[in-house]
Amino acid sequence: MVLIVLANTSGAASVSEYSLSLAITTPFFIFAQLGLKSLYLTKHADHRQKTYLLVLGVALTFAFIISVAATSIFTPTLIIVVALVAFSKVIDSFSDLLTAPLQRAQKAQFIAVVYGINALFCSVGVIVILTHSLNLVYALAWILLFSIFNMCALLIPVALHTTRKYLSHVESDPTNTRELLRVTHAGLPLGISTGLFALTASVPQYLLAHQGEIDAVGFLSILLYAFGLAELLVGSASQSWIPEARKYFTSPSLVKEFKKLLSKTVTKWTISLIPLFLVGIVSSWFVIPMVFANDYRMTIPITLPLIVSLFLLPNLQFGNIAILVANLYSTEIILALAALVIVLGTGFILIPIWGLPGALWSLTLSSLIRIFIGRFLLGLKVKNSYAKE
Repeated sequence: MVLIVLANTSGAASVSEYSLSLAITTPFFIFAQLGLKSLYLTKHADHRQKTYLLVLGVALTFAFIISVAATSIFTPTLIIVVALVAFSKVIDSFSDLLTAPLQRAQKAQFIAVVYGINALFCSVGVIVILTHSLNLVYALAWILLFSIFNMCALLIPVALHTTRKYLSHVESDPTNTRELLRVTHAGLPLGISTGLFALTASVPQYLLAHQGEIDAVGFLSILLYAFGLAELLVGSASQSWIPEARKYFTSPSLVKEFKKLLSKTVTKWTISLIPLFLVGIVSSWFVIPMVFANDYRMTIPITLPLIVSLFLLPNLQFGNIAILVANLYSTEIILALAALVIVLGTGFILIPIWGLPGALWSLTLSSLIRIFIGRFLLGLKVKNSYAKE
């Protein structure tokens, strides 16, 4: 919503400023989250939530300091904007973790209401502020203040009540150092891999800014946001495949067919999504200028890498599910490092030559390498699995 309002009020410069601030802060804060919510809900559900909150608080403090320090060194003109964005991410991260006991208590409707209220009032406030003042700092300050109010007035009281009512047998004991270290150790691999993937998406924006193509930074952020909608769609489809994938991988008689099942599933979904992908690409030529103002227009050089990335998306998403089903969690770090190296290498070559299209091609190539490496490591795991039978 902020990107849309900025594009239609303050123009491309403000969109790029906000996008670069997100690119600076996001990798640090995604790493700092350490996958703690997933750990709380699954692997280490017997640990106290206050342990998770304490670990998260320490990690977020470092993320905030590093984000602001890096900005003060490399882009000091963005220091206020980055500080506000970073502070908002601190609140968002705490709010997300506070919803974990609510999920365990099956209070999904309340979570939806809380996030709906926050989205509504933040959006309305941003529209009013940017329409009248065109001041991004005021808009970000409003988002921060209302997010704090929403967390303190709604999430914290209900989360505390839910914890006392449903999880008192877990929360009654005091937090100890061993538990803190165990949670931190469990969260580090996921934090590292997700942080590296976030950094991979941000690197082309850094390189574009370094080349002086500030407007392209904002346009790339918009394209990544639009591409994220496709990722959500394919991601939902891949989640539904988990039961079948587990059935094959855990069965001694079917594990040999696991890679074949993955290939068939990817092919089926790629073919079935072709019409939808093409409609999305064609409509983007009209929708993006209409929604984000005429500063942003699609071209053939921009469209081509997006088309390739869309066709790779089912392979990437279903491949990630296969890796998780095969318990190859450490592989995520290998894939994240490979993607980062490819983006850096190709970005340094392609972005100075082609600008925004070069940035998109560097991201596309990193996805392709992730698929090849992931499939190779998955094949080794499958081979080892049925060799033991």
